[in-house]
Amino acid sequence: MEEWKDVIGYEGFYLVSNLGNVKRVSKNLKKTKQDGREIVNLCANGKPKRIHVHRLVAKSFIKNPENKGTVNHKNGIKTDNYVDNLEWMTRIENTKHGWENGLLKGRPKSV
Repeated sequence: MEEWKDVIGYEGFYLVSNLGNVKRVSKNLKKTKQDGREIVNLCANGKPKRIHVHRLVAKSFIKNPENKGTVNHKNGIKTDNYVDNLEWMTRIENTKHGWENGLLKGRPKSV
């Protein structure tokens, strides 16, 4: 079942769902892609801002007690923004996940 919450910092204007959807309080927003990840344009007080959808979902639905700064797509699919596919990681943990799952090209650096 889809659950909606206010986007932090845009309360009353935008909502994000646990299934990775973002909408203005009155309608769905158009998602575009940047580096293979979905982004939306949000605006508050006349100031537009481009934000990755996976970060909106994670900030609204996933606790982050260790204050980790990176959101990982568990299955490696950058457009799969369902809450169950996302998790908070450090940058090092995220890079390690990428190497272990064949998501990164080239030679692995020590992680």
